[in-house]
Order: sequence, then structure tokens, then C-alpha cells
Amino acid sequence: MSSILDILKPYGRPSPKEESVLDAILERLGRGALSPEDAIDEIIERLNWPLERAAAEVDGYLE
Repeated sequence: MSSILDILKPYGRPSPKEESVLDAILERLGRGALSPEDAIDEIIERLNWPLERAAAEVDGYLE
């Protein structure tokens, strides 16, 4: 988990709008409506985040 936090730390907290979009994507992941790969792709597409940040968010959610 610390490595995930190390990856996310330089990015700071997401804005309220980003957090809302991220929460919706992760909720769909939790319900099984998205695969982890699809969730990462959607985060990259909708939030314009780098792969490393998107993957860390998904990994953190799944832990």
C-alpha cells in the first residue's frame, strides 16, 4: 500500500469534480460492471490522468 501512496503523493488530492468522476468509476468497478483494465482506461479518458496515477487508484481500490 505504501508504494501506491508513494505514486499518488506527488499528484495531490483530486479536485471535487475529479473525485466525483473517480468515485463513479470505482463504484462500477466494485459492482463488476467494469474490469480493472477498463476502469483504468476510463479514468485516463475522462480525467486525462497518466497511466501510473490511474492504475494506482484502481490498485488502491482493489486492495
